[in-house]
Amino acid sequence: MKLLHSKVTVPGHWLVGEDGYILPSSYVDIALVEKYFRTPKRMDYFLRNSSKAKRRMESAPESAPSFTDQVVLAAVPDLCRTLFHKYTFRELTPAERTEILRQLRFRFSTDIHQLARVTGLTYKETAELLDSHL
Repeated sequence: MKLLHSKVTVPGHWLVGEDGYILPSSYVDIALVEKYFRTPKRMDYFLRNSSKAKRRMESAPESAPSFTDQVVLAAVPDLCRTLFHKYTFRELTPAERTEILRQLRFRFSTDIHQLARVTGLTYKETAELLDSHL
């Protein structure tokens, strides 16, 4: 609670860094990533030069608000109660989950990776729910 400045609890297997973000080791197989990229230099090159990263840097102005995972995570139960009178994200139907994801994107300018982290869904599940709304 002291580290997060919040009374919201995160699942026990999630690790939170000092800066308030959920650590990648909580949702990514680090050994697989290290095997894939082989060196930190190669991973950094990929991250800086991938078209997706370039699009994100070009489209996101520096002044856009950035919220930590804990801030977004704290909003999830509130949105669930306010919109659907349910207490957890897991209780929601797929259509309701889609609406919560849309609300989080709109209210907090979150990207799909952050949405997946704070909801406990995989990237693929998150993408499918967001695409189902279109």
